[in-house]
Amino acid sequence: MTDMTKHDRETISKISGRVVFAAAVLACLIVMDTGPAWATGSVYLSDKAQTFGACCVLFNATVSISEPATIEPAVVNWDASYAIKVSAVYDVGLSVNGGECQIGVFGPGLLPYTTPAYELYALNAHFQWVILPTDGVLVTGTNTFEVCGGGDGPGTSFETLEDTLSVTLN
Repeated sequence: MTDMTKHDRETISKISGRVVFAAAVLACLIVMDTGPAWATGSVYLSDKAQTFGACCVLFNATVSISEPATIEPAVVNWDASYAIKVSAVYDVGLSVNGGECQIGVFGPGLLPYTTPAYELYALNAHFQWVILPTDGVLVTGTNTFEVCGGGDGPGTSFETLEDTLSVTLN
């Protein structure tokens, strides 16, 4: 084997650099192709404390997504840190396209319960709702999802401090 000249080393270096660049571009394209739903999703973030009472009210957390001609399942996630002000059972659900508050229809429907009231923001909840084309509430084009719910009676109260709502197509 002969020693490489400076020109040979420079040529190999340029080729290696181009191969690495091409591999990086290909990797990015593959990642983008495996997750297009994230690109078409919507996210709502809030760090504003909000207090909610008796069921059923809208929580002011709204996201939307555009459904293609062939409707696909929508996956909605809501995460919140919260404080129970009055011990009660608290329902959490989803309003789709301005419809009524659906508790437990698309997934879980109860905020984790504590007694007595727990006023520290140490409580956290995660809800995931899956809305299928067969549920009959999704339409071609824009679909809107809003968290809703509240306590099981008058005088009930809980507060969200931070919450995140997101939607993607699956």
